[in-house]
Amino acid sequence: AKGCPPLEPFAYRPNLLESQLEAQTRKAINDPAFIRVNGKTEVSQIFNWYGKDFGGSKEGVLKFINSYRTSKLKGPLDFYEYDWAPNSQ
Repeated sequence: AKGCPPLEPFAYRPNLLESQLEAQTRKAINDPAFIRVNGKTEVSQIFNWYGKDFGGSKEGVLKFINSYRTSKLKGPLDFYEYDWAPNSQ
């Protein structure tokens, strides 16, 4: 779906999995289409649905996101609506 982080054109490999997931997380978290900053900070509804995986609260989500961001964000966070339309990948 378009609301998901960008897909990579390769298979994840067991011996490279951790580094591949780390790189993909950094890429998604720094993608301006996935984390939107326009006077306010909006993040995917995924961070709300799976909040426990990302720190359990908006503050926890922000801390998780900032651990991967090249330019740190400030709160408060809002969640944008998830786009279920198929992506072109």
